[in-house]
Amino acid sequence: MVVIRKNHWIIDRNPITSHSGNTLTYETTSSYPAFDGFGYFIQDDPQTLDTFGEWYYEPSSKNLQVYFGTNNPSNHEIKVSTIDTLAFVSYKNYVTFENIAFEGANDAALYIKNSKYITIKNCSIEFSGTNGIRGPWWGESNNLIVENTVFNHTNNNALWLSGDFSNATIRNNIIQNTGMQAGMGGDADGNYVALSAGGPNSTVEFNRIDNTGYIPLVFGGDNTLVKNNFITHFCLVKDDCAAIYTYRGSLNNPVNVG
Repeated sequence: MVVIRKNHWIIDRNPITSHSGNTLTYETTSSYPAFDGFGYFIQDDPQTLDTFGEWYYEPSSKNLQVYFGTNNPSNHEIKVSTIDTLAFVSYKNYVTFENIAFEGANDAALYIKNSKYITIKNCSIEFSGTNGIRGPWWGESNNLIVENTVFNHTNNNALWLSGDFSNATIRNNIIQNTGMQAGMGGDADGNYVALSAGGPNSTVEFNRIDNTGYIPLVFGGDNTLVKNNFITHFCLVKDDCAAIYTYRGSLNNPVNVG
């Protein structure tokens, strides 16, 4: 796998199809072309392991290799994710998740689609392989509440809601260390983002967002209220971004999210 920074705001992971001398041939994963000078690196190969904690999984033998350097492996605890989605909410209404610690999803801690009046409060969501909470395009999912919840160490997007999530309330959450590893987030646009609220009539307030690889807060949809959010340290992996982002138009169009 070759990870290519194709411009200031795009980092794509591209499967290598051949390697000859100084030439790599790869299969592109987005419509963005690569330009000279933005840089690339190789991942998903055991020969790339040279820093403490880096790992490689061999799918055929199902062996995991971890680089410890001069450290004694017996002095460290290794945790391995085995479940893609920890909570899958589909066509369910009036469900509350409260005081639950979600840790180590391969993909998403919570995946919510076509479900109304879902509440997530006083929870922790840590070490999600892709997204913390993902709300895709799949029917109407109004009146979601996410409050007093801590997101930490999410590889891609901590909280991503499509335009189907109208009347969402996202309040008093702490979102830290989102999309901080180049090559671990999704391809193309809409990735390495801490909080994205795409639906109309939503409220995003009193959230604390720190250490984000790309954009800390994205919103769209009519009549959305964004206020009193405390944002620090962003654009740490990608650039050409802002602390709070929206644009003239609508986020009610599908966005490529890993």
